[in-house]
Amino acid sequence: MKVSDNATTALKKFARGLLTTTCLTAAAAGMAQAGIINESGNFGATDAFGNSFALLTALPGGTTEVQGALNPAGDNDFFRFSGLLAGASYSFVGFYEIGAAQFGVLTSGGATLNALASNPASMTGVVPGDGMLVVQVLQNEQVMNYDLQLTAAQAGVPEPSTAAGAGLGLALAGAMTLRRKLAK
Repeated sequence: MKVSDNATTALKKFARGLLTTTCLTAAAAGMAQAGIINESGNFGATDAFGNSFALLTALPGGTTEVQGALNPAGDNDFFRFSGLLAGASYSFVGFYEIGAAQFGVLTSGGATLNALASNPASMTGVVPGDGMLVVQVLQNEQVMNYDLQLTAAQAGVPEPSTAAGAGLGLALAGAMTLRRKLAK
């Protein structure tokens, strides 16, 4: 049976709409990935991050970089990255302007995954099953600024090939439904 021009036009409109929606969704997910959090305050004197594990600061999903400051008067920074893909590898690179700051990467239960005191600090590992990493930054010498960058896969953001496969599957399902309707 020959498909009419109206059916072909409808199928093309459907495919264009599906492609547009898929592209916009992928772009929005990609934009949500790149987040920089800057601790407000003046060199750690007015601290915005929690100073203990119990008072840690939960960062928004998609955060990839933290810029903060420490004051040697007992200031520690604790913050939690969440929404990471469990079992995937992670990498932290930390820079600080002066002194010997220490970076620690912990599980959400407080177990140490990495601990390092070097500049720059580079730490790698595997994201725990709950998709969360807690970071502790501390130093006891002088006021200093730091920058910590995370590279890790985010959970809930599909690989581009997965999104393309899903889009193709939806397009084929729509085409088959339309073809059945036209055949009746």
